[in-house]
Amino acid sequence: MEAIVVDVGSGRIRVGYAGQEKPSFSYPSILTLDSSDRLGLPPQPRKLATGFERRILREDPSIIDFFHPVTKGVVRDWDGLDKLLVYGFSELMCGSYARDQQQKELIALTDDQKTNESETAKDGQKDQTKGAEGEKQKDADETGEGQTKMADDSEGSLSTSGSTLEKGEGSLLEKEDQNETVTIQDVQDVDVELAYLDAVENQQRKVLFTESITNPRNNREYLAQLVFEGNFPCNAMAILPQPLLSLYGSGRSTGIVVDSGEGQTSIVPFNDGNIIPEGIMHLPFSGSDLSQYLDKLISESPTAALTTEPIADKHPLKDSVLHDLKRKHTYVAMDYKDAVARKKYTTQQYNLANKLGTINLGIERIQCPEALFQPHELLGIDSLGIHDAIIQSINMCDQDRRKILFDNVILAGGNTMFTGFPERLRKELNIATPPVYEANIIATPERHFLTWYGGSILGSGAAFDTCYISKADYDEFGPSIANKNKLV
Repeated sequence: MEAIVVDVGSGRIRVGYAGQEKPSFSYPSILTLDSSDRLGLPPQPRKLATGFERRILREDPSIIDFFHPVTKGVVRDWDGLDKLLVYGFSELMCGSYARDQQQKELIALTDDQKTNESETAKDGQKDQTKGAEGEKQKDADETGEGQTKMADDSEGSLSTSGSTLEKGEGSLLEKEDQNETVTIQDVQDVDVELAYLDAVENQQRKVLFTESITNPRNNREYLAQLVFEGNFPCNAMAILPQPLLSLYGSGRSTGIVVDSGEGQTSIVPFNDGNIIPEGIMHLPFSGSDLSQYLDKLISESPTAALTTEPIADKHPLKDSVLHDLKRKHTYVAMDYKDAVARKKYTTQQYNLANKLGTINLGIERIQCPEALFQPHELLGIDSLGIHDAIIQSINMCDQDRRKILFDNVILAGGNTMFTGFPERLRKELNIATPPVYEANIIATPERHFLTWYGGSILGSGAAFDTCYISKADYDEFGPSIANKNKLV
């Protein structure tokens, strides 16, 4: 059986089978928190895909906040991670199967009803009716196969609300948007749970987990204990650092990975697949810091916020709005000072949901991502800009490796997806270094899940099988076996 690759991030968790080009399923690493401080997942996968907070709040007023078990790339709440992983595994291995089976049952029921109706027809029309019903049943079967194929095809890239969802992320959402009658939803949770329990017993697989470069050693042991002693379909596991997988995802073995996501920013140089430890840099800002900065800019602007009702600081919708604003309306200016001085930016309007109003963004569109290059001036954080940190990291490496590192600057993480960021980064690196070090930026369109893709490549190769920790190893040596990484 194919291995499963699980990329656990501060903002999202991505799961899928090794060998695929994209994750099968991606969902926010968020749990709901109700007024009794009880943690729970939203009950429907489509609420996790996009805009799920509004629906949760409307349907369940007891939910007052959201909880992040993973912050700054490190797991802080293991009970919360357990809930998130069980959800992801069950949806990946059982959710699609259960939905397809239930859809087939509905089609079969419809066919039976048509057959019963045909039997009550008059004798003189019996032959003609049977022929017509036979054609209808054939059409219904073809329709059922088409619907099943559509469900399979939904594993690909889907577009909704102006955003591209990753593989499988919008299958249920797409059905809802097309106003299809999904009468199977009430019993889906029960069937998925039963199918998942069957998978735990009969479909044990190897699982490759990603980890932050700052992940504490004892966290690996906690993860091994959670997986091997919990209710998971896993008979072997491996834990690998995210920058290493991003390196493999880019098709290289030597280079410097600049990984900036929702929770952390790290710069890690590699030589022939080996981390150069003296060159590792951790920057104290990430995507969440830029979201907070954009929020500050909007609140202080006399023209930006035109909402009819302000969004409270702790309102669950706020993070979604800020993330959407960054993704759709911000960009990196090639010359920030000139753009500000000459007002080389346009104003764009963002419409809030539920007719709360609009937000007008002008200079804020370039101010927000500029913080990547000027964190001290704009965020008030005592840190180098991302370009200066890359240069410092490379300069910490041996001189004979520096040229190849500048030639392979690999971007990974959603916080590197700003329009214009790769071009501006290349410009800043070339300005600050001798001409012999010509910077080359590797920025794939899929870099927001480059870590997962690297895991997919690595996990699909037979040579990697010896790197897994088996359940038998765990039973013999205990959780400490998780720190004996056979690859790095």
